[in-house]
Amino acid sequence: MEESQVSFLEGTQNFIKQSANLPAEQRVKQFEDLKKKTKTITMMIIIFLKSILNV
Repeated sequence: MEESQVSFLEGTQNFIKQSANLPAEQRVKQFEDLKKKTKTITMMIIIFLKSILNV
């Protein structure tokens, strides 16, 4: 789980740098997209862990 936290933090830092000069509306939209991707990856990790742990 620590790796996913580091990945999320790196993704967030990259987002901040890459979207710094975007208009507010576009930046919000890109942030929403980032949240969706992060949520999807988190759910995939949870499903994978449950499958290997037989939970």
